[in-house]
Amino acid sequence: MSKKMYIVASADNVTTEVSTTDIFVGISAARKALNTIYKAVLADFEKSQIKDQNKTPDSFSILVFGDDLFYGNIKEVKIAEAK
Repeated sequence: MSKKMYIVASADNVTTEVSTTDIFVGISAARKALNTIYKAVLADFEKSQIKDQNKTPDSFSILVFGDDLFYGNIKEVKIAEAK
């Protein structure tokens, strides 16, 4: 049997790095982490620099002038329990 767990993955088209969080046991903790990352990205830009932004409970995307795109989403991971 496996338990549902979640991570938050975030990236952008500026670098080649994909960031991931620690594993969360509940979706609400993962959503809180996603929201924290979303707010941190927004804080890096003036409101006038943002061309478009979308936010759902499980994902976000922010497009800024210069066509830099920042995005993140929650991914379900399954970890098998030891027998």
